[in-house]
Amino acid sequence: MTLTWWAPGLVASGAALGQLVIGWYDAAGKALTVSSSATTAVPLVAKAPARAAFAAPAVGFTAKGVWPLGSSVLALGDVSAALLAGERPVGEGSPAYSVTGYSHAAMTGDGAYRDIGLDLVEVTA
Repeated sequence: MTLTWWAPGLVASGAALGQLVIGWYDAAGKALTVSSSATTAVPLVAKAPARAAFAAPAVGFTAKGVWPLGSSVLALGDVSAALLAGERPVGEGSPAYSVTGYSHAAMTGDGAYRDIGLDLVEVTA
């Protein structure tokens, strides 16, 4: 399985992006490896390692600041050429979703970094 990860909204807002990261985890939640790229002006395309069941996209910053997130994309396959050609990110224009769960906690090791999770349910009516 191949994934494409990019945060063009952060790039466009001038955020101090240092790297794009995909963390790979097995079915038990144990970290397997990390795919990363310091070239943030283009999408990160990475192949899942053996035994990978989950992927967690992330960005690394080189400076402190506040920037609008804008659009971001985590897609199956290599859609980097389409994204660079200006196509809308996968999911743009999709149905409305409702946030049904939210978590926000310090990441292990350095409490200055946060791990944020959202549970979404499609709104059909």
